[in-house]
Amino acid sequence: MDMLFPEGLDPQVMRELNECVSLADGLSVDALRDMARKHVKTTREAHLLNRLLDVSLAEALLVAIEAVFASWDRVPSHARPWCRAMVQYFISSNSGENHDFASCVGFDDDAAVINACLRMAGREDLLVDPEAVSDGL
Repeated sequence: MDMLFPEGLDPQVMRELNECVSLADGLSVDALRDMARKHVKTTREAHLLNRLLDVSLAEALLVAIEAVFASWDRVPSHARPWCRAMVQYFISSNSGENHDFASCVGFDDDAAVINACLRMAGREDLLVDPEAVSDGL
């Protein structure tokens, strides 16, 4: 049976992700990909001012996003709104409890969201382990 919602997320994070579904609705995969790339570019620039930012995790999340979009035709229709929303969540730098640019764990909530959506899409091969890609801070 297909999941109707991404599983395993904190209720507050799930509420924010649910809001992102409507924000991402109608945005093309190309537009979302470009927005994710811009967010990682901004992260790299912010890292120059705050060396605690986990740029490696942000980059690994971008790789997963790009890979799921590269095979978009294989993403089940029930998971597509959530996969669009995961990008909208990712580019919202103040998502979750930790602002992406203010904390060394700022991208951990993004990883949880992206991984939950990837599982829903049947793309466990793209899951990102934050500890494995951490900048080692």
